[in-house]
Amino acid sequence: MDNLVDESLVVFVCSTTGQGDPPANMKKSWRRMLQKSFPRLEDLCFSVFGLGDSSYAEFNFMAKKLHNRLLGLGAECILTRGLGDDQDDGGMDKELSVWLSKLWPALCSVMPETKKAEVVMDPPDQLLPPLCVVEVLSKPEQNGQNGQSNSHFLPAAELIHRVELCSNTRITSAEHFQDVRHIVFKFLHAPPSYQAGDVVGIAPINTDDNVNSLLQRLNWKAEDYVQVKAVGGHTGDVPIYFNKPISIFDLCKYYLDIMGTPRRYWFELLSHFAEDEDEKERLQYFGSAEGYLDVYSYCNKEKRSYLETLGDFPGVQIPIDRFVEVVPCIRPRLFSISSSQAVDASQLTITVGIVEFKTPYKRERHGLCTSWLAELPAGTQLTVSLQEGGIRLPDPDVPIVMVGPGTGIAPFRAFLQERCAQENVAENVLFVGTRSKAKDYLYGPEFEQLQAQGKLSLHTAFSRDQPHKVYVQTRISEQAKKIADLIVDGNATVYIAGNAKNMPEDVQEALRSALQAHQDMTEAEAKQYLSVMKRTQRLQLDTWA
Repeated sequence: MDNLVDESLVVFVCSTTGQGDPPANMKKSWRRMLQKSFPRLEDLCFSVFGLGDSSYAEFNFMAKKLHNRLLGLGAECILTRGLGDDQDDGGMDKELSVWLSKLWPALCSVMPETKKAEVVMDPPDQLLPPLCVVEVLSKPEQNGQNGQSNSHFLPAAELIHRVELCSNTRITSAEHFQDVRHIVFKFLHAPPSYQAGDVVGIAPINTDDNVNSLLQRLNWKAEDYVQVKAVGGHTGDVPIYFNKPISIFDLCKYYLDIMGTPRRYWFELLSHFAEDEDEKERLQYFGSAEGYLDVYSYCNKEKRSYLETLGDFPGVQIPIDRFVEVVPCIRPRLFSISSSQAVDASQLTITVGIVEFKTPYKRERHGLCTSWLAELPAGTQLTVSLQEGGIRLPDPDVPIVMVGPGTGIAPFRAFLQERCAQENVAENVLFVGTRSKAKDYLYGPEFEQLQAQGKLSLHTAFSRDQPHKVYVQTRISEQAKKIADLIVDGNATVYIAGNAKNMPEDVQEALRSALQAHQDMTEAEAKQYLSVMKRTQRLQLDTWA
């Protein structure tokens, strides 16, 4: 970003994380841009496209903030910002296709004549040069990393740690529709420090069956060794498996996300290698801007994978270099840590809901990481990363109100362990939401024991245990005066964790109603009060779609 003042034309693409925060690779640059000493950008032309999900309250917040900051620094916007939405019919591509169609003319309108010839308009009939080359080695060469670690995706070495799985216990009843696990890890070396509210990153791997199916489909030999290299000697940010001998089997098992859901470009690329004319035509349509709705229905709604789409187009034989180029690395899955080092510094625990569901066409789907975790036995050693989470505890003398339906309870278990190990702690209030006390009341005995000891004010909402539905927001409304007084008079910090679909907004509506009824606020004043709480970190959300 320090060189931004020397640029004349920049296109920004950014996502939003946490509570309207920048992604990890943008945090440093964003802090710099917010400084008063950051130079003016009167000579810069720009446009911004946001990667967002409207199920989150802070939809595309960073794209909006970046756009406004650039305007504030004097830069000129050449194209109205685009706000992609993963919840849209057609997904992110719906808005992206429209935005891209306007981007090229906008760029050319401000680009010097000498540069216009360099603009590539992505002709659909022309296959662009590969970004990497894959060299098949004449003889196998041993690679010490093959099959030895799940650390392929993880960040810098100082952030990763070796752990051993101590126990892997189902904590929902066998009759409950979802398998939720309480998993305990112990550190194999000197325990690093982490805080309540932090997250752990865990790398899943593909199953042998899926890898073998892919190799059979593409006629690749599992035992062949290859070396992947970037074209043109690029030495920047490349996957860890680049420039090292590795077997094709290990490349597909440990590194490539073959069970991920493809984007539109995948189909455009496959069309260049289709021998059957009907398949070629269908792939070209899926890869086109006009086909975004149909490809979203075919691929995203049904959660089809790279492997499955290859099965649907048997006439396509994609070269390994092109496959490696377009199939991304397996990404880390982040889990809230549900334990505090105040109880045991040598361990950490996570609370994992095993992802299993059926698509609109009744296809059974299983989450790559959670299904893999569910099968791991005690004694399994893994490499994990510790990362700062999006929520933080206040000082011990500040009351806290926690709202955690389902597995959203995980970080609050850590909060309570931390607070109960401290002295002179203010009130802890917890709202727990599950379907049934008998089937999925996660950590219920622990919380009830804390309540009996006077360390917790516990309010439960078991939605299916009575004829009428009861949710966490119902219980908040029942405790409206207490909660409103804690927020305003007690300066409490409020936390909401769980599914982002409806619950966070419903809970905030209950909070607004409590403030109106018991703190003599108008609807506008209550809404503004919660907005200020968010800005000052007194209202913190940890939600996911």
